[in-house]
Amino acid sequence: MRRLATATLTVVLAVVVLVGGCGWPGRSATQLGSGHPEPAQSGAARGATGREVAVHDLFVARLEGLRHGDLGSWLQGVDDAQADAQRRLFERMRLLRVGDVAVTDVRSLDPGRPGAGRERMAVSLSYRLAGFDAMSRRFALEVTVAEDSAAPSGVVVTGSRPLDRPQPWDLPRLQVHRSAATLVVTSGTPARAAAVARQTQTALDRVGRVLGAMHPAVVLVPGTDDLAARLLGRSADTLAGVAAVTDGPLGPDGTAGADRVVVLPTAWSELAAAGREVVLTHELTHLALRGRPHRSGARHAVPLWLSEGIAEYVAYHGLALPEATVVAPALEVVRRDGTPTRWPSDAQFEPGRGTLSAAYGLALLACRAIAGRHGPGGLLAFYRAASDHGVPSAFRSLGGEGPELAAWRARIAGLARGAPQR
Repeated sequence: MRRLATATLTVVLAVVVLVGGCGWPGRSATQLGSGHPEPAQSGAARGATGREVAVHDLFVARLEGLRHGDLGSWLQGVDDAQADAQRRLFERMRLLRVGDVAVTDVRSLDPGRPGAGRERMAVSLSYRLAGFDAMSRRFALEVTVAEDSAAPSGVVVTGSRPLDRPQPWDLPRLQVHRSAATLVVTSGTPARAAAVARQTQTALDRVGRVLGAMHPAVVLVPGTDDLAARLLGRSADTLAGVAAVTDGPLGPDGTAGADRVVVLPTAWSELAAAGREVVLTHELTHLALRGRPHRSGARHAVPLWLSEGIAEYVAYHGLALPEATVVAPALEVVRRDGTPTRWPSDAQFEPGRGTLSAAYGLALLACRAIAGRHGPGGLLAFYRAASDHGVPSAFRSLGGEGPELAAWRARIAGLARGAPQR
Protein backbone atom coordinates (compact mmCIF):
# COMPACT_ATOMS: atom_id res chain seq x y z
CA MET A 1 0.00 0.00 0.00
CA ARG A 2 1.26 3.47 -0.81
CA ARG A 3 0.11 6.17 1.62
CA LEU A 4 0.34 9.85 0.66
CA ALA A 5 2.16 11.59 3.48
CA THR A 6 3.66 14.81 2.14
CA ALA A 7 3.32 16.88 -1.00
CA THR A 8 6.78 18.40 -1.45
CA LEU A 9 7.49 19.42 -5.04
CA THR A 10 11.09 19.27 -6.15
CA VAL A 11 12.32 21.82 -8.66
CA VAL A 12 14.01 19.19 -10.81
CA LEU A 13 11.35 16.49 -11.07
CA ALA A 14 8.19 18.25 -9.91
CA VAL A 15 7.25 14.99 -8.25
CA VAL A 16 5.10 14.59 -5.17
CA VAL A 17 7.34 13.03 -2.54
CA LEU A 18 5.68 10.11 -0.82
CA VAL A 19 6.50 8.38 2.40
CA GLY A 20 4.31 5.42 3.13
CA GLY A 21 3.50 1.95 2.00
CA CYS A 22 1.54 -1.20 2.36
CA GLY A 23 0.76 -1.80 6.00
CA TRP A 24 -2.46 -3.07 7.51
CA PRO A 25 -2.72 -3.57 11.26
CA GLY A 26 -0.68 -6.66 11.99
CA ARG A 27 -0.16 -7.61 8.34
CA SER A 28 1.97 -6.34 5.48
CA ALA A 29 0.95 -6.32 1.87
CA THR A 30 3.31 -9.23 1.44
CA GLN A 31 1.09 -11.11 3.88
CA LEU A 32 -2.30 -10.11 2.53
CA GLY A 33 -4.37 -12.99 1.23
CA SER A 34 -7.37 -12.72 -1.03
CA GLY A 35 -9.62 -11.69 1.81
CA HIS A 36 -12.03 -14.49 1.00
CA PRO A 37 -13.01 -17.12 3.52
CA GLU A 38 -11.65 -20.62 3.33
CA PRO A 39 -13.34 -22.76 0.68
CA ALA A 40 -16.83 -23.70 1.75
CA GLN A 41 -17.77 -27.30 2.37
CA SER A 42 -19.02 -28.80 -0.88
CA GLY A 43 -22.72 -29.23 -1.39
CA ALA A 44 -22.36 -32.97 -1.73
CA ALA A 45 -20.45 -33.21 1.56
CA ARG A 46 -23.13 -31.39 3.53
CA GLY A 47 -26.20 -32.80 1.79
CA ALA A 48 -27.20 -30.20 -0.81
CA THR A 49 -30.87 -29.50 -1.43
CA GLY A 50 -32.44 -30.20 -4.78
CA ARG A 51 -32.49 -26.52 -5.62
CA GLU A 52 -28.83 -26.08 -4.71
CA VAL A 53 -27.98 -28.95 -7.05
CA ALA A 54 -30.11 -27.37 -9.78
CA VAL A 55 -28.35 -24.01 -9.42
CA HIS A 56 -24.95 -25.71 -9.43
CA ASP A 57 -25.79 -27.55 -12.66
CA LEU A 58 -27.17 -24.36 -14.22
CA PHE A 59 -23.95 -22.43 -13.53
CA VAL A 60 -21.77 -25.27 -14.79
CA ALA A 61 -23.67 -25.17 -18.10
CA ARG A 62 -23.46 -21.37 -18.29
CA LEU A 63 -19.71 -21.41 -17.63
CA GLU A 64 -19.24 -23.84 -20.49
CA GLY A 65 -20.81 -21.16 -22.67
CA LEU A 66 -18.36 -18.57 -21.35
CA ARG A 67 -15.44 -20.92 -21.94
CA HIS A 68 -16.40 -21.51 -25.57
CA GLY A 69 -17.65 -18.01 -26.37
CA ASP A 70 -21.23 -19.28 -26.72
CA LEU A 71 -23.51 -16.43 -25.61
CA GLY A 72 -26.63 -18.55 -26.00
CA SER A 73 -25.38 -21.11 -23.48
CA TRP A 74 -24.31 -18.33 -21.10
CA LEU A 75 -27.82 -16.86 -21.19
CA GLN A 76 -29.41 -20.26 -20.55
CA GLY A 77 -31.55 -20.13 -17.44
CA VAL A 78 -31.50 -16.30 -17.22
CA ASP A 79 -34.85 -14.55 -17.24
CA ASP A 80 -35.57 -11.76 -19.74
CA ALA A 81 -35.13 -8.95 -17.20
CA GLN A 82 -31.54 -10.09 -16.55
CA ALA A 83 -30.58 -10.87 -20.14
CA ASP A 84 -29.06 -7.49 -21.10
CA ALA A 85 -26.98 -7.26 -17.91
CA GLN A 86 -25.75 -10.83 -18.35
CA ARG A 87 -24.93 -10.20 -22.01
CA ARG A 88 -22.74 -7.21 -20.99
CA LEU A 89 -21.11 -9.32 -18.28
CA PHE A 90 -20.31 -12.03 -20.83
CA GLU A 91 -18.65 -9.47 -23.09
CA ARG A 92 -16.60 -7.99 -20.24
CA MET A 93 -15.38 -11.35 -18.99
CA ARG A 94 -14.42 -12.38 -22.51
CA LEU A 95 -12.59 -9.07 -22.99
CA LEU A 96 -10.60 -9.74 -19.81
CA ARG A 97 -9.95 -13.35 -20.91
CA VAL A 98 -11.41 -14.77 -17.75
CA GLY A 99 -10.68 -18.48 -17.76
CA ASP A 100 -10.72 -21.64 -15.68
CA VAL A 101 -13.99 -20.51 -14.08
CA ALA A 102 -15.40 -23.18 -11.80
CA VAL A 103 -18.25 -23.49 -9.32
CA THR A 104 -16.87 -24.46 -5.92
CA ASP A 105 -20.05 -24.35 -3.83
CA VAL A 106 -23.74 -23.41 -3.84
CA ARG A 107 -25.73 -22.85 -0.68
CA SER A 108 -29.07 -21.32 0.15
CA LEU A 109 -29.20 -17.92 1.86
CA ASP A 110 -32.83 -18.60 2.77
CA PRO A 111 -32.49 -21.97 4.54
CA GLY A 112 -35.65 -21.38 6.56
CA ARG A 113 -37.80 -21.23 3.45
CA PRO A 114 -37.53 -24.65 1.78
CA GLY A 115 -39.45 -24.89 -1.46
CA ALA A 116 -40.15 -21.14 -1.67
CA GLY A 117 -40.94 -19.83 -5.14
CA ARG A 118 -37.92 -17.49 -5.07
CA GLU A 119 -34.75 -18.18 -3.16
CA ARG A 120 -31.44 -16.41 -2.64
CA MET A 121 -28.35 -18.51 -3.25
CA ALA A 122 -24.65 -17.97 -2.56
CA VAL A 123 -22.67 -19.25 -5.55
CA SER A 124 -18.93 -19.53 -4.88
CA LEU A 125 -16.61 -19.62 -7.89
CA SER A 126 -12.94 -19.46 -8.83
CA TYR A 127 -11.21 -18.06 -11.92
CA ARG A 128 -7.93 -16.95 -13.48
CA LEU A 129 -7.04 -14.12 -15.84
CA ALA A 130 -5.37 -15.83 -18.78
CA GLY A 131 -1.73 -14.85 -19.19
CA PHE A 132 -1.43 -13.28 -15.74
CA ASP A 133 -2.72 -15.53 -12.96
CA ALA A 134 -0.65 -18.53 -11.93
CA MET A 135 -3.26 -19.50 -9.35
CA SER A 136 -7.00 -19.06 -8.92
CA ARG A 137 -8.85 -16.29 -7.16
CA ARG A 138 -12.21 -16.87 -5.49
CA PHE A 139 -15.37 -14.77 -5.56
CA ALA A 140 -19.01 -15.23 -4.67
CA LEU A 141 -22.35 -14.11 -6.07
CA GLU A 142 -25.70 -13.63 -4.42
CA VAL A 143 -28.12 -15.08 -6.95
CA THR A 144 -31.90 -15.01 -6.80
CA VAL A 145 -33.57 -17.92 -8.56
CA ALA A 146 -37.16 -18.84 -9.29
CA GLU A 147 -38.83 -22.10 -10.24
CA ASP A 148 -39.38 -22.60 -13.94
CA SER A 149 -40.49 -26.04 -15.06
CA ALA A 150 -39.70 -25.15 -18.68
CA ALA A 151 -36.02 -24.46 -17.93
CA PRO A 152 -33.57 -27.39 -18.35
CA SER A 153 -32.47 -27.15 -14.71
CA GLY A 154 -35.93 -26.26 -13.37
CA VAL A 155 -34.81 -22.79 -12.18
CA VAL A 156 -34.03 -19.41 -13.75
CA VAL A 157 -31.81 -16.60 -12.50
CA THR A 158 -33.82 -13.47 -11.72
CA GLY A 159 -31.09 -11.46 -9.98
CA SER A 160 -27.33 -11.51 -9.45
CA ARG A 161 -24.82 -9.33 -7.62
CA PRO A 162 -21.42 -9.70 -5.88
CA LEU A 163 -21.82 -11.31 -2.46
CA ASP A 164 -18.47 -10.11 -1.12
CA ARG A 165 -15.99 -8.28 -3.34
CA PRO A 166 -16.70 -7.00 -6.84
CA GLN A 167 -14.32 -8.23 -9.53
CA PRO A 168 -12.46 -6.44 -12.36
CA TRP A 169 -15.31 -7.04 -14.80
CA ASP A 170 -17.67 -5.20 -12.45
CA LEU A 171 -15.96 -1.82 -12.95
CA PRO A 172 -18.35 0.69 -14.56
CA ARG A 173 -17.25 2.27 -17.87
CA LEU A 174 -14.75 -0.57 -18.22
CA GLN A 175 -11.59 0.03 -20.25
CA VAL A 176 -8.90 -2.63 -20.78
CA HIS A 177 -5.32 -2.04 -21.95
CA ARG A 178 -3.28 -5.21 -22.41
CA SER A 179 0.34 -5.92 -23.26
CA ALA A 180 2.54 -8.96 -22.76
CA ALA A 181 3.48 -7.80 -19.25
CA THR A 182 0.61 -5.55 -18.14
CA LEU A 183 -3.15 -5.72 -17.86
CA VAL A 184 -4.63 -2.37 -16.88
CA VAL A 185 -8.34 -2.29 -16.09
CA THR A 186 -9.90 1.11 -15.48
CA SER A 187 -13.15 2.97 -15.16
CA GLY A 188 -13.19 5.89 -17.56
CA THR A 189 -11.73 6.55 -20.98
CA PRO A 190 -9.29 4.70 -23.25
CA ALA A 191 -6.84 7.59 -22.74
CA ARG A 192 -6.87 7.03 -18.97
CA ALA A 193 -6.21 3.31 -19.39
CA ALA A 194 -3.38 4.00 -21.85
CA ALA A 195 -1.76 6.54 -19.49
CA VAL A 196 -1.81 4.11 -16.55
CA ALA A 197 -0.47 1.36 -18.83
CA ARG A 198 2.50 3.54 -19.84
CA GLN A 199 3.24 4.35 -16.20
CA THR A 200 2.92 0.68 -15.27
CA GLN A 201 5.38 -0.36 -17.97
CA THR A 202 7.85 2.32 -16.83
CA ALA A 203 7.52 1.08 -13.25
CA LEU A 204 8.00 -2.54 -14.37
CA ASP A 205 11.16 -1.56 -16.22
CA ARG A 206 12.49 0.14 -13.09
CA VAL A 207 11.73 -2.92 -10.98
CA GLY A 208 13.46 -5.12 -13.54
CA ARG A 209 16.61 -2.99 -13.50
CA VAL A 210 16.96 -3.36 -9.72
CA LEU A 211 15.58 -6.85 -9.08
CA GLY A 212 16.76 -8.40 -12.32
CA ALA A 213 13.31 -9.67 -13.30
CA MET A 214 9.80 -8.39 -13.92
CA HIS A 215 6.52 -10.01 -12.99
CA PRO A 216 3.37 -9.58 -15.16
CA ALA A 217 1.14 -6.99 -13.51
CA VAL A 218 -2.62 -6.52 -13.22
CA VAL A 219 -3.53 -2.95 -12.22
CA LEU A 220 -7.10 -1.94 -11.38
CA VAL A 221 -8.09 1.74 -11.41
CA PRO A 222 -11.73 2.17 -10.29
CA GLY A 223 -13.50 5.49 -10.47
CA THR A 224 -14.13 5.95 -6.74
CA ASP A 225 -12.34 5.23 -3.47
CA ASP A 226 -15.41 3.35 -2.25
CA LEU A 227 -15.26 0.89 -5.15
CA ALA A 228 -11.49 0.50 -4.69
CA ALA A 229 -12.06 -0.33 -1.02
CA ARG A 230 -14.72 -2.90 -1.91
CA LEU A 231 -12.37 -4.51 -4.45
CA LEU A 232 -9.97 -4.93 -1.52
CA GLY A 233 -12.59 -6.11 0.94
CA ARG A 234 -12.01 -2.97 3.03
CA SER A 235 -13.93 0.14 4.02
CA ALA A 236 -12.96 3.45 2.45
CA ASP A 237 -12.24 5.13 5.80
CA THR A 238 -9.35 2.71 6.41
CA LEU A 239 -7.69 3.82 3.17
CA ALA A 240 -7.66 7.60 3.59
CA GLY A 241 -4.54 9.01 1.91
CA VAL A 242 -3.58 5.66 0.38
CA ALA A 243 -2.58 5.75 -3.28
CA ALA A 244 -2.38 2.02 -4.10
CA VAL A 245 -2.53 -1.42 -2.50
CA THR A 246 -1.23 -4.83 -3.64
CA ASP A 247 -3.59 -7.70 -2.83
CA GLY A 248 -3.94 -11.35 -3.73
CA PRO A 249 -4.18 -14.91 -2.44
CA LEU A 250 -1.15 -16.84 -1.22
CA GLY A 251 -0.44 -20.45 -2.05
CA PRO A 252 0.48 -23.14 0.51
CA ASP A 253 4.14 -22.11 0.38
CA GLY A 254 3.33 -18.43 0.86
CA THR A 255 3.92 -17.51 -2.79
CA ALA A 256 1.45 -15.20 -4.54
CA GLY A 257 0.20 -16.00 -8.00
CA ALA A 258 -2.81 -13.78 -8.75
CA ASP A 259 -2.01 -10.34 -7.36
CA ARG A 260 -3.82 -7.12 -8.20
CA VAL A 261 -2.53 -3.59 -7.68
CA VAL A 262 -5.60 -1.50 -6.82
CA VAL A 263 -5.29 2.27 -7.23
CA LEU A 264 -7.18 4.66 -4.93
CA PRO A 265 -8.29 7.51 -7.24
CA THR A 266 -8.38 10.38 -4.71
CA ALA A 267 -4.76 10.07 -3.54
CA TRP A 268 -3.70 9.07 -7.04
CA SER A 269 -5.15 12.28 -8.51
CA GLU A 270 -2.96 14.37 -6.17
CA LEU A 271 0.24 12.94 -7.65
CA ALA A 272 2.31 14.18 -10.54
CA ALA A 273 3.18 11.62 -13.23
CA ALA A 274 6.58 10.86 -11.68
CA GLY A 275 4.96 10.38 -8.28
CA ARG A 276 2.55 7.87 -9.78
CA GLU A 277 5.49 5.94 -11.20
CA VAL A 278 7.08 5.87 -7.73
CA VAL A 279 3.85 4.46 -6.29
CA LEU A 280 3.56 1.82 -9.01
CA THR A 281 7.22 0.87 -8.69
CA HIS A 282 6.74 0.34 -4.95
CA GLU A 283 3.71 -1.88 -5.49
CA LEU A 284 5.22 -3.82 -8.38
CA THR A 285 8.25 -4.55 -6.22
CA HIS A 286 5.90 -6.19 -3.73
CA LEU A 287 4.26 -8.06 -6.58
CA ALA A 288 7.59 -9.36 -7.90
CA LEU A 289 8.82 -10.44 -4.48
CA ARG A 290 5.49 -12.01 -3.50
CA GLY A 291 5.54 -14.10 -6.68
CA ARG A 292 9.10 -15.36 -6.24
CA PRO A 293 9.33 -19.12 -5.52
CA HIS A 294 11.05 -19.96 -2.24
CA ARG A 295 14.02 -22.29 -2.18
CA SER A 296 13.14 -23.63 1.25
CA GLY A 297 9.66 -24.60 0.07
CA ALA A 298 7.85 -22.12 2.32
CA ARG A 299 8.26 -18.43 2.95
CA HIS A 300 9.51 -17.18 6.30
CA ALA A 301 7.87 -14.13 7.80
CA VAL A 302 9.74 -11.01 6.74
CA PRO A 303 9.52 -7.99 9.10
CA LEU A 304 7.79 -4.94 7.71
CA TRP A 305 10.91 -2.79 7.92
CA LEU A 306 12.49 -5.10 5.36
CA SER A 307 9.50 -5.77 3.08
CA GLU A 308 8.46 -2.10 2.98
CA GLY A 309 12.03 -0.85 3.02
CA ILE A 310 13.04 -2.79 -0.07
CA ALA A 311 9.90 -1.62 -1.89
CA GLU A 312 10.81 1.98 -1.01
CA TYR A 313 14.42 1.33 -2.03
CA VAL A 314 13.38 0.17 -5.50
CA ALA A 315 10.73 2.90 -5.85
CA TYR A 316 13.24 5.71 -5.24
CA HIS A 317 16.26 4.01 -6.83
CA GLY A 318 17.95 6.30 -9.36
CA LEU A 319 15.77 9.34 -8.58
CA ALA A 320 17.63 12.58 -7.83
CA LEU A 321 15.69 13.40 -4.68
CA PRO A 322 17.41 14.63 -1.51
CA GLU A 323 17.38 11.77 0.97
CA ALA A 324 16.59 14.09 3.86
CA THR A 325 13.48 15.27 2.01
CA VAL A 326 12.28 11.76 1.24
CA VAL A 327 12.59 10.65 4.90
CA ALA A 328 11.70 14.00 6.52
CA PRO A 329 9.01 12.56 8.87
CA ALA A 330 11.53 10.03 10.21
CA LEU A 331 14.12 12.73 10.87
CA GLU A 332 11.57 14.80 12.80
CA VAL A 333 11.05 11.85 15.15
CA VAL A 334 14.79 11.24 15.47
CA ARG A 335 15.51 14.85 16.37
CA ARG A 336 12.81 14.67 19.03
CA ASP A 337 13.41 11.17 20.46
CA GLY A 338 16.96 10.33 19.46
CA THR A 339 18.45 7.76 17.07
CA PRO A 340 16.62 4.41 17.32
CA THR A 341 18.51 1.47 18.76
CA ARG A 342 16.53 -1.28 16.99
CA TRP A 343 14.86 -1.84 13.67
CA PRO A 344 11.29 -0.46 13.32
CA SER A 345 8.70 -2.84 14.79
CA ASP A 346 5.73 -4.08 12.80
CA ALA A 347 3.49 -2.12 15.17
CA GLN A 348 5.03 1.15 13.95
CA PHE A 349 3.54 0.48 10.50
CA GLU A 350 -0.03 0.30 11.77
CA PRO A 351 -2.28 3.04 10.38
CA GLY A 352 -3.66 5.42 12.96
CA ARG A 353 -0.70 5.22 15.37
CA GLY A 354 1.00 8.35 14.05
CA THR A 355 4.23 6.42 13.41
CA LEU A 356 3.59 5.20 9.88
CA SER A 357 5.43 7.84 7.82
CA ALA A 358 8.47 7.76 10.10
CA ALA A 359 8.54 3.96 9.98
CA TYR A 360 8.66 3.94 6.19
CA GLY A 361 11.48 6.46 6.16
CA LEU A 362 13.49 4.44 8.68
CA ALA A 363 12.82 1.27 6.66
CA LEU A 364 14.09 2.93 3.49
CA LEU A 365 17.25 4.05 5.31
CA ALA A 366 17.78 0.53 6.64
CA CYS A 367 17.77 -0.92 3.14
CA ARG A 368 19.93 1.88 1.80
CA ALA A 369 22.43 1.26 4.60
CA ILE A 370 22.61 -2.45 3.73
CA ALA A 371 22.95 -1.65 0.03
CA GLY A 372 25.64 0.89 0.86
CA ARG A 373 27.75 -1.82 2.50
CA HIS A 374 26.95 -4.75 0.20
CA GLY A 375 25.63 -3.21 -3.01
CA PRO A 376 22.11 -3.49 -4.48
CA GLY A 377 22.72 -7.16 -5.20
CA GLY A 378 23.69 -7.73 -1.58
CA LEU A 379 20.47 -6.10 -0.39
CA LEU A 380 18.40 -8.31 -2.69
CA ALA A 381 20.32 -11.40 -1.58
CA PHE A 382 19.69 -10.42 2.04
CA TYR A 383 15.94 -10.13 1.39
CA ARG A 384 15.86 -13.48 -0.38
CA ALA A 385 17.79 -15.13 2.44
CA ALA A 386 15.41 -13.64 5.02
CA SER A 387 12.41 -14.88 3.05
CA ASP A 388 13.87 -18.33 2.42
CA HIS A 389 15.60 -19.04 5.73
CA GLY A 390 14.61 -16.33 8.22
CA VAL A 391 16.08 -12.98 9.26
CA PRO A 392 18.69 -14.33 11.74
CA SER A 393 20.16 -16.54 9.01
CA ALA A 394 20.13 -13.62 6.55
CA PHE A 395 22.09 -11.42 8.96
CA ARG A 396 24.63 -14.19 9.46
CA SER A 397 25.18 -14.22 5.70
CA LEU A 398 26.24 -10.55 5.96
CA GLY A 399 28.61 -11.19 8.85
CA GLY A 400 26.23 -10.42 11.69
CA GLU A 401 23.43 -8.02 12.62
CA GLY A 402 25.56 -5.64 14.71
CA PRO A 403 27.50 -3.98 11.87
CA GLU A 404 24.31 -3.49 9.83
CA LEU A 405 22.49 -1.92 12.75
CA ALA A 406 25.44 0.38 13.40
CA ALA A 407 25.59 1.47 9.74
CA TRP A 408 21.87 2.24 9.76
CA ARG A 409 22.10 4.25 12.97
CA ALA A 410 25.07 6.20 11.61
CA ARG A 411 23.17 7.04 8.42
CA ILE A 412 20.17 8.26 10.43
CA ALA A 413 22.31 10.34 12.80
CA GLY A 414 24.19 11.94 9.90
CA LEU A 415 20.97 12.95 8.17
CA ALA A 416 19.48 14.28 11.39
CA ARG A 417 22.43 16.65 11.91
CA GLY A 418 22.46 17.64 8.23
CA ALA A 419 25.49 15.69 7.04
CA PRO A 420 25.45 14.85 3.30
CA GLN A 421 25.00 11.18 2.42
CA ARG A 422 26.91 9.35 -0.29
